[in-house]
Amino acid sequence: MDKPSKPKPSLPLYVLEAIGKIERPTAELLEDCAKRGEPMGSLLDVGKLTEIMRSSAADSFKARAEFYESQSGFCRTWLDEAADEALDATLKLAPLRLTMGYRYRENVPSIADELRRTLRARVEERLNCTRDINEQQSEQGGRTGSQSADYGRYEFSDGLKAKSRILSAV
Repeated sequence: MDKPSKPKPSLPLYVLEAIGKIERPTAELLEDCAKRGEPMGSLLDVGKLTEIMRSSAADSFKARAEFYESQSGFCRTWLDEAADEALDATLKLAPLRLTMGYRYRENVPSIADELRRTLRARVEERLNCTRDINEQQSEQGGRTGSQSADYGRYEFSDGLKAKSRILSAV
């Protein structure tokens, strides 16, 4: 793994706001899952819960990754750290009522593994995409470098579609 040429920059407010727009509805959906089950959580739909968390973690990672990729000194380590941050933040969104149930506690390791696999795949996809773009730019005589993110028009289309699908299934 490559070493960063400089420390990973802190996320600016606009990126944190974008992440908040992802995490707020995720927390609401997780709260709804917790309310639908009985107190000990034996009726908890782990598949639905995992789908909600997977979508949220992927969108949260995307917001972080696009910012880091646009910074000078960008390196793979920053994407790995962004994936870890997205994973931790997503797992922390589970409401207390949910975390107290035994079915959730039993399944947290498998949910975390699923999120980790999803995020690692996203890291590899982004690295492959960046490599392809850099190679194309080199072949065309353009400069190489990371893609820049346009947060003025930032959309979470995949996450919003997933949220709509999940809400319609509830």
